[in-house]
Amino acid sequence: HPGSPPHRRPTQAPPCLRTLLPTPLLSGAGPAHPGMSLLTNVRHCAVGRSADKVVVASYVHCNHGGMPARFHAVVDKVLRSSRVGDHPRLTITDREVGTLHYVADAACIYLVITAPDYPQRTAFKFLEDLRTRFTANFGDSVADAAENGLTSKAKRVMVDLCAMYEDTSRVDKTIGVLNQVEEVQGLMHENISQILATHENLEVLEDKTETLRTEAQTFQRQAVDLKRTMWWRNFKLQLIIVAVILCVLGYVLVPIISKAVEANNAGRQ
Repeated sequence: HPGSPPHRRPTQAPPCLRTLLPTPLLSGAGPAHPGMSLLTNVRHCAVGRSADKVVVASYVHCNHGGMPARFHAVVDKVLRSSRVGDHPRLTITDREVGTLHYVADAACIYLVITAPDYPQRTAFKFLEDLRTRFTANFGDSVADAAENGLTSKAKRVMVDLCAMYEDTSRVDKTIGVLNQVEEVQGLMHENISQILATHENLEVLEDKTETLRTEAQTFQRQAVDLKRTMWWRNFKLQLIIVAVILCVLGYVLVPIISKAVEANNAGRQ
């Protein structure tokens, strides 16, 4: 709820804060708020007066649910910490609102709340741009400004910065290059997968071709064997037919010949 303190390690000081390095940003931060997945990368930015820790300008870039009240509560708690002056640059993790980064100078404290996985380097680059633009346009008005007295005047600056830094690849060349490398890697992986699939298809086709060749050779061998078998069958059948014809002729002709011979012998006598 809005009054809950940002997460911190029990061994660290001051309360609600932890130093920028070398502690990992999200170590021990706990589970994220249920609505965190619907939030933007850059969620809230504010400028506080160093002298009395009063917010003189703020802008909520993400109005999801009851998050604005939580953003203001966390910013107010950080500004009023007694040890803020000891650390000009800090990163603070809160499991409900995300990650808060700030830079401080003698006049103002510049704060931004981002998504937990937002690059720390880019967040501090955002703060440096905010400090440069805010100081150039409203630096002379900070000392006499009432609470949130410069919010309306500084809104355009904050809106433009939040919109610009929402996509990290637009402002961080390293991230942009990494994104391009990831795209190239994705294309390479896809091409390699296609090559491997094609290779597998070729291997399958080669196996099928070899199988067809083997089956063709087997069929040819079986055809030759069948042809030889049928030739022998025909030859045997022809022999049988010839034998039957000879037997029939013998059965018919032998008696006739015998009678002719006997008649010839009887004529001579």
